[in-house]
Amino acid sequence: MTPAHLQARVNAAGGVLSLGLAPLAPPAAGLSIAAAGGAVSMFIGSTLLVASLAPLAASRDVRGLSEPAHWPTTAHSP
Repeated sequence: MTPAHLQARVNAAGGVLSLGLAPLAPPAAGLSIAAAGGAVSMFIGSTLLVASLAPLAASRDVRGLSEPAHWPTTAHSP
């Protein structure tokens, strides 16, 4: 878990990484389609998606989360 005072920085770092790598996706997809064809490229993309979500789905912390309506609320004073 990220400490409260570092959450904004961790969120910003994640955004920079994901948005920074986003321009590489279309050329990578084009190269994959050119080299292996559409069906194989779709399979590769689907496999990468599942592989990236598997650790999240396997996490006890994530699976143990309750519904948002049941999350505790905390008041932060400015």
